[in-house]
Amino acid sequence: KSVILYSVATCIDPPSQVDSSGDTVLASNVPSNQLSMRLFDCLGTVNGKDATDVVLSAANASFVELRLGAYALLNAVAKRGTGAQVLLSHNSFYEFLVTREKESTKEGKEAKHAIVEAVLSSDARPLLADSIVTTLEKIAQQGPHYVNVSSYELATES
Repeated sequence: KSVILYSVATCIDPPSQVDSSGDTVLASNVPSNQLSMRLFDCLGTVNGKDATDVVLSAANASFVELRLGAYALLNAVAKRGTGAQVLLSHNSFYEFLVTREKESTKEGKEAKHAIVEAVLSSDARPLLADSIVTTLEKIAQQGPHYVNVSSYELATES
């Protein structure tokens, strides 16, 4: 499953290449937004579910490799014109983005943080409520390895 998620992510958002002089060359085979979203939708159709449901269930899996593949696909889709809108229209995607405690690996935290940044830089940003943008900006500013510190009072017997 993870290989398929990575493959679809690479098709939607091909990596840039470096030429012999060290310059970054954009891939010439970047699909249109419409074609990218059709490919993403096909992932759901093949599985008999909504594509976002399929990818979010993989993103919440216990296997790190499966989560990282799902994160790569969510990041690729969020970078697309309407992709972030499609993801944010799903009822559990925003909660997935703001819940950072579930991810325990360095790679996973960084990949999930990249999704937040992709959503913030997407065309969907002006359509979001101010409170959502503020929360996502706070998460982006805190970085991928932020841990919410809770103060505990020492309980003593009297």
